[in-house]
Amino acid sequence: MKTVQMTIQYYGHSRKYGGRKTYKVCPFVARLLTQAGWQLIHVGHSYVYLAPKDAAFRGDPTVTLEIPEDQEIEQLAQSLHSKGTAVEGIVSQWSYAYTPAHRTQSSFLQMSGTDVLMGLEQKRNQSVQSQIRKNLLSGSIPFTVHQTESENQADFRIGELTVWYVSLRWPNGKNTEPVWYRNTKGIRD
Repeated sequence: MKTVQMTIQYYGHSRKYGGRKTYKVCPFVARLLTQAGWQLIHVGHSYVYLAPKDAAFRGDPTVTLEIPEDQEIEQLAQSLHSKGTAVEGIVSQWSYAYTPAHRTQSSFLQMSGTDVLMGLEQKRNQSVQSQIRKNLLSGSIPFTVHQTESENQADFRIGELTVWYVSLRWPNGKNTEPVWYRNTKGIRD
């Protein structure tokens, strides 16, 4: 593990919960900041409102965190990839997930006719949508059902997207080197 300083993404302030003295953050970030001494103000449905431990604090919140080294990430990812089983877990405070390569099937309708085209242009009109549904069910609009199959590559993910995140993917098959994707924009150099 290595120790880094991270700038935390927040979604503004709240007049209702203390104005510029509070920060609106996602629940994962709230956990990091409360561990760093921030005060919990309010928990909403999707966001948490916190106040810094230093009342005079202004600006972007930063925290000191430990993140896995690249070799630790790759070792875990390759170990899970060799087993080929979907799994989720936690390393230190970071959640991870591995999804093996798999096939997915999907279906869609291809419709024809001017009634359908008019209906698609007027999506917001509920009565038009309702009429299209009725016409499809009654068979008065010709349509074709298409089925597609796609191959999804194996994927390993670790971290929290808004803080620090790494993904390894195997687009060229099981016995190839993974491709790395990173979101490290919050790490301060």
